[in-house]
Amino acid sequence: MAAAASTRLLAFMLAAMWGNRQAQWLSGEERTAQTRQRVEADAREWARRASLLYAEARLEDASAWLANSASPNRIARQFITESQVQSRRRLIRRRAILSTIAFCALLTMLLAVSAAHDRRTSAGPAHRELSGVAEGPGGTAHSVVESGPAVSGLVVSS
Repeated sequence: MAAAASTRLLAFMLAAMWGNRQAQWLSGEERTAQTRQRVEADAREWARRASLLYAEARLEDASAWLANSASPNRIARQFITESQVQSRRRLIRRRAILSTIAFCALLTMLLAVSAAHDRRTSAGPAHRELSGVAEGPGGTAHSVVESGPAVSGLVVSS
């Protein structure tokens, strides 16, 4: 009696496990069938119009289906391949645009820093002249009054 009960329990457990596994398989097969039907329908509608090609998530699903499919039809294969080519082109174009923007931003920043540096260096001597400071011998700065009586007399008499 105990053997019969354990056999029934084992059979019940196996049926439950098998049922779960079978449900997973069927669910996967159903998703694959839905993807196949969608890809084939979209491929028939495609007629070489680039606007109908897949991108991103749909392209990933279709590419996975194509890789696992035993024999996809010719038009579906062409459709997915052309979608992949367009996706790569879009990625390259996006990277080129972002690189150009980054380069222009860097160039603008360098030009701004260079212009600020030029303004500072060219404004230096003019600023010193206006404030009454001139470069003396040996590169030291002296005020006009300290430079000597001849120069200070010129400044006072003017």
